[in-house]
Amino acid sequence: MAPGGSRKRGRHQTEDSSTTESSTRSSSPKRRRTDKFHRGQIARVTVKNFTTYADGEFRCSPTLNLVIGPNGTGKSTLVAAICLGLGGDPKLISRDNMKSMIRAGQSSASVEVELVDNPANIVIRRDFNAKTSTWYINGLLKSEKEVLAKVKEFNIQLNNLCHFLPQERVSEFASMDSKKLLEEIQRTLGDGHLLKWHRQLIAWDNELQESEDERERLLEMQKTLEVERDKLMEEKDAYESYQAKKTVVDMHRELIPFAQKHDMAHQLQQTKQDYEEAKLLFQRHEQSLEPMRNILEEATVKADRLRQGRNSDSLKTLKQTQHTLEDKIDRYRENFKSIQGEIVLKRKKAMDSQKLLSKKNAERKKYLERLKELPDRVDQSEIDEIRDERNRLRSEQADIQRDIDINRDKISDLQRQAKQCSNQIKEYDRRLTTTDNLSKLDPEGNGGHGRNYRFQIRAQSYQAHLRLRRLKESGENVPTYWECPVVSCWAKDPSYAKYLEAAMDNNSRFSITVTSNEDAKRIEKLLGSDINAPLRVISREQAPNLSRNVIAEYGFDGVLSDFLEGPKEVIQMLISTLYLNLIPVKKAAMNPDLVSRIAQSESLFTQHRVRRFMENFSSYNMKKSAYGSRDLWYTTEKIRNAQYFGNNKGLTEDGIQRIEQAKAELNLKLREITAEIQTLEDGMRGKRDEVKDLQEQFNDLGRHRDTKVKVNKDHDKVEQRIKEVESEISELETLSPEHFSDEVKKSQEELVQAHRALARKRLDLSNHLGTRVGALAQYKFVEFKYIDAESRSRNAQGLMSQLDAIGKDMKQVYQAAKKAYQDAKSTDRSIAIENAIRLFYERADLHLRQRVEGLMNEYKTAETFSEANMIEKVQHLEEELLTLQGNSDRSAIENFHRKQQDLDKIANSIPQLEATIQENALKIEELSPRWLSALKEYVERISDEFNRRFTKDVASDGRVELGIADRYRDYELRILTQFRPTAPLKVLDHQSQSGGERAVATIFFIMSIQGLTDAPFRVVDEINQGMDPTNERAAHRNLVQTASVSPESQYFLVTPKLLTGLYYSKDMAIHCIYAADSDHLVSRATAGNYLDFRALVK
Repeated sequence: MAPGGSRKRGRHQTEDSSTTESSTRSSSPKRRRTDKFHRGQIARVTVKNFTTYADGEFRCSPTLNLVIGPNGTGKSTLVAAICLGLGGDPKLISRDNMKSMIRAGQSSASVEVELVDNPANIVIRRDFNAKTSTWYINGLLKSEKEVLAKVKEFNIQLNNLCHFLPQERVSEFASMDSKKLLEEIQRTLGDGHLLKWHRQLIAWDNELQESEDERERLLEMQKTLEVERDKLMEEKDAYESYQAKKTVVDMHRELIPFAQKHDMAHQLQQTKQDYEEAKLLFQRHEQSLEPMRNILEEATVKADRLRQGRNSDSLKTLKQTQHTLEDKIDRYRENFKSIQGEIVLKRKKAMDSQKLLSKKNAERKKYLERLKELPDRVDQSEIDEIRDERNRLRSEQADIQRDIDINRDKISDLQRQAKQCSNQIKEYDRRLTTTDNLSKLDPEGNGGHGRNYRFQIRAQSYQAHLRLRRLKESGENVPTYWECPVVSCWAKDPSYAKYLEAAMDNNSRFSITVTSNEDAKRIEKLLGSDINAPLRVISREQAPNLSRNVIAEYGFDGVLSDFLEGPKEVIQMLISTLYLNLIPVKKAAMNPDLVSRIAQSESLFTQHRVRRFMENFSSYNMKKSAYGSRDLWYTTEKIRNAQYFGNNKGLTEDGIQRIEQAKAELNLKLREITAEIQTLEDGMRGKRDEVKDLQEQFNDLGRHRDTKVKVNKDHDKVEQRIKEVESEISELETLSPEHFSDEVKKSQEELVQAHRALARKRLDLSNHLGTRVGALAQYKFVEFKYIDAESRSRNAQGLMSQLDAIGKDMKQVYQAAKKAYQDAKSTDRSIAIENAIRLFYERADLHLRQRVEGLMNEYKTAETFSEANMIEKVQHLEEELLTLQGNSDRSAIENFHRKQQDLDKIANSIPQLEATIQENALKIEELSPRWLSALKEYVERISDEFNRRFTKDVASDGRVELGIADRYRDYELRILTQFRPTAPLKVLDHQSQSGGERAVATIFFIMSIQGLTDAPFRVVDEINQGMDPTNERAAHRNLVQTASVSPESQYFLVTPKLLTGLYYSKDMAIHCIYAADSDHLVSRATAGNYLDFRALVK
């Protein structure tokens, strides 16, 4: 096309394959017969300023419309017009927006599609510009929603590849997965009711599966919570048992002062009794000594009277005899003391044994009554069976718990991955919000990895900037410099950024600016040999700016330097290097004639030194021939979108897009991980419920076993205690009070006899000595009498001494008993005990006082209430308390109640889920047979038709089969082909077959659904590309026959070429497309050789 090309027209002609056209034929194309059109088919398509067409009109056949023409002539424009004119998305034809569909140099375009309807056709028109579209139906203004509703009434499905297969999506059909193919086929079959049914079944099935998963999750959670609750129950029970036992211990501690008071009262009574007995014995002893004192006095007087008549020898003998008698008296005295000690000991034993016997009898009675109250003993076999069942439940629970632990580990791994994704997303957000333009040079953040020169120079510039910044921060003496334009400059208006970038070469974009060559050398030295970054020195010379009059004359917006903001030194460098002040620019598109005039302006080139100008998306480089006529000529370059100067975010546009894309992928991955975590957690709930159920059974059996074991233990404990008490009673009964009383009396009698025997013995000894002395020395009668008198006196004195010693001992016993009695009556200890009791009543509430008093009465009734017993009981209870002490605390009770609340919520949710499951199952059971039966019937018909057509001319075998699955969302439709007899049947995809094989299979499949769908037309764009001639002929013949014999569906087949000798039908239309300059065509036309295009376009 010439730079100033004029309007183009679409050329179309309908011909019968058996008819030849002469150059003298009428200029008006023959009109289509409308009696064969069906409702919803396309009768006419008209375009204006659409892509390469200035205007054009297509009049369509109700059967097959074959659109042919060389590549680039605008064949696919008809496909685009049908798509966009009926409300299709530009993405269906691989266009990003409507602006790209407007003819160059124009600001708006229109597409008009005439659809057949009864009683009259309707015309849908779309007028659009780069941003908006206006819709009309039969000339009346309508909304896009109303237009799409009208299109839907005709069952026109532009997003269905079985109906609308543009050139850009031909390969997409073959690569379509089997599930998507089934969806598209159901959409096109009949009125699309099968797809509605299928989607409804999928929705019900998904809801049913989600409900089942949720139920399983809740059941698992229920079991887990029950296990946790039961564990907490054990802790709660243990804590409560510990607290109850501790309360009992505290109550017994409170009893100790009461027991002390009780013991004091009993002890005072006993001490008083002992004191009175000791006093009575001492008084009796003193009275019994009075006769002995009289005898001693008489003996002493007589001995004194006879002392004068004795001699020394007699005195010695008497002394020796006295010593002998004294030894004997000492032995008698020892015997007396021994008997006296036995009396005291037997009296004490009698008192203690009586108390203990009473206590043991009461204890035996209590245990016998308790034994009667206990349940009967349990057989050990019952306990063993319970133990075995608990072991089985524990093993089963452990197996399930292992599965839960495995899933928990998986969840932990996924959570770590999710955290990594979140951290990376935060890092991307940080990079997106940075304001340092130096990041635009970072290869890591802007996709700058590569080996070409542009990537390398940018990477070198990035390293240079980093090093210079670090040197300045460290205090290094760095020459004055300005960072490169990409970092330090930006477009005042972002829409002009692309022009600024188009004017800059890579060296200029990434160059560091310095004021002198010396500074440049110093910076090169600082950077070192490993960094080779471009440097630019500011030039003192600058070309004069382009005149504003010239800019206004040609309608430019200004020169590039007008739209650049940044350090003046950097801008001066760019102006001196790239002449930005001499490059005019216009953002809007310019008239081609004006562009041509500017490019050929001698004054601009010579006088104003303009070598380059820019408009819309084009950059024009003006050049002058150095030879011959030295004509001006120009080259054109396409201007790409801006990457560096369009924003001030610190990233290039590509970098932003890459980060946004990576961020979107991470968000998708994060959602997938979250969904997987949720799936695993849902799966764990059922297992937790099982564990909880097993734990409950385990705990129930444990409590049942403990009850039975406790019965037997209670029996053993009580029976053993009864035996021990009875043994102790037997021993105590042998030591009755009467026995001790008799023993005491006997010992007292022995004591008196001992006294008398001692006295008689002394008298006997005295008489014996006197007789012996009288027989030996009659003549010493005087001495004898003296000795006798002296002996009597000494015996009496000895006896008195012994009696005095006994009296002294008895006095000590009496005084000790008296002191003990006085101590017992002492008020200090009693006051302390009374104070302790008073404090208890002050701090204890009524309930505690009643419990303590009741417990005290029980011990008093059992006659076991004493300080020693209470201290022993407290020690025993503290030992039991230690066995109950564990890690439980009051939080176990709170956690237990929380778990129970969660269990109550789950118990309410599960019946609702089961009702939902039942409801969806009934719905599926009702709809599924109808849907599947109808779908199978359709698939069988399609498969039969596909096999008949496909195997007749093209392949060895071919069929279409329905893939049945467990889930309705996994049903598939597969196209199977066999192009060679030795090859197996293979699913049609982009790997197993060649491009030509895929194309021919696709067109035969589309023809196979003819008659099964209500689609008014089908569009296939360049489906024959890559087919071999044989397959192309067969496909063409079948398509013509299908469209001609059964014209319920209109076909549009677009192709750049046709084989010779193809089959044609008289009812088909052939549209020959050639969009070009009409004047140019007319100038080349010569009579007899060319069609009269001038007549056609008028």
